[in-house]
Amino acid sequence: MPYPCLSHSAKSFRMLTAALMLAGITFLSAAFAQAQTETTIYDFSTTAPNIPYSGVVSDAAGNLYGAAPFGGSGNHGVVYELSLVNGAWQATVLYNFTGGADGATPYATPIFDAAGNLYGTAAVGGAHGYGVVFKLSPSASGWQQSVLYSFTGGNDGMAPTLGNLVIDKGGNLFGSNVAGANLTSEACQNTGGCGVIFELSPVARGNIDSTSCTPLPEVGTASVPHSSPSTPRARFTARLPVHGTASNCPVPRG
Repeated sequence: MPYPCLSHSAKSFRMLTAALMLAGITFLSAAFAQAQTETTIYDFSTTAPNIPYSGVVSDAAGNLYGAAPFGGSGNHGVVYELSLVNGAWQATVLYNFTGGADGATPYATPIFDAAGNLYGTAAVGGAHGYGVVFKLSPSASGWQQSVLYSFTGGNDGMAPTLGNLVIDKGGNLFGSNVAGANLTSEACQNTGGCGVIFELSPVARGNIDSTSCTPLPEVGTASVPHSSPSTPRARFTARLPVHGTASNCPVPRG
């Protein structure tokens, strides 16, 4: 025997429950949305770092670090720091790229290693004009830039643009180039190559020729994986700088 009143009550209860749940979700969504506010902490100018394409990375003190592909003394891009000073964020240029052997147009966010050094890429410039992997090291006289590798535009690729570097526990750097390497397909030929994922690995320590005080530089290798597992990986040598002293005589690292 049906109980229409009971059936109607149950239906009404379900409708009321659904309405209360929807109201609760709407309230929580509104409260959450109202809690989100945007604050501009720094407005980039036309002469300092400007038009940053990527994000920033923070140090332990809360300072922010990033790269901008334009601006700086030669308009070849900069690596900058944002620091909170007396309640206001201020930008400091850590390095101005010259567009020469040091590279130019850094798009990607730099990364830190455990020692506080910054690593990044510049899309063009370098010894061959196809971009570089660089390192910025803090010192008493400011941040010192060194080029870890200059891309040749061959099997190692070229134009490291928006992809950030990744560093592992062994100090190996991984990144990507948007062009170069693969010229086997017509599509890749038309674009100058379809790009690579690369690894840059420090494999030897520097040494000193005590007679001439000429460094035997550190050596790095970059490995470019091929599509066929049976194909050996292309390897090429990168020279990593040996630090010098005030007397201009290089000393080994580590």
